[in-house]
Amino acid sequence: MRAAVAPYAKPEGAMPTRLARNLPTAIIWLIVASLLGGILWRLEVEWHGWNGYGWTGYFHWAVPVALLMCLAWLHGRGDIPRGWRRPLFLLVIAAMLVGWGIVMRFALYYHLNFGPGAVVERLRLGQYRYRLYASMVFPLLPMAPLLMGAVGRLFGKRMHWGLIGLGALFHVLAVPLSLFLLVVLRHDGGADTLNAIKSGLIWPWIIAGLCLPYLPVRR
Repeated sequence: MRAAVAPYAKPEGAMPTRLARNLPTAIIWLIVASLLGGILWRLEVEWHGWNGYGWTGYFHWAVPVALLMCLAWLHGRGDIPRGWRRPLFLLVIAAMLVGWGIVMRFALYYHLNFGPGAVVERLRLGQYRYRLYASMVFPLLPMAPLLMGAVGRLFGKRMHWGLIGLGALFHVLAVPLSLFLLVVLRHDGGADTLNAIKSGLIWPWIIAGLCLPYLPVRR
């Protein structure tokens, strides 16, 4: 009698084959969530009033909503840990993104600060510290997808480093691509970094870049 052959067992943390069939749906929902995040930001700015710089001084509810949509996509469509580790993973991701957002807002304040206020801040902090704070934006942009991948590794996931790199690239190119769209659309207010943020065009790239590391692809 021939001995039964044990079925091939995938290594711990390997991507199940069936997840590859979910890839088109996951991509569609990621596009929807990313575009919706940008649209909600723009609608909120328009509701408060488009003219001027008042949009820099109030809390944007579109930001936590975008965070919740990102977490919902990860939970429903992303390749993330299962079982009891899933809620803990989502909690760590949420805390990490909130921390990243706070530091990014601090850096953007100095990076986009112009006029008399910038002169006062330079005198208060000194030229070196002011430039240091302003330049923090550049390493912070690609850092978020890298941190997303690091959290996955912390939970024992075998991450797809190509997707992590693609997410970081989305963040690095978010501003140039948004500026290009502002020029093509002949956006009211011109094409600059402030209008790239204010218009909402930057946010789909940011949201998609955050989620890309957990896209359910075949390895």
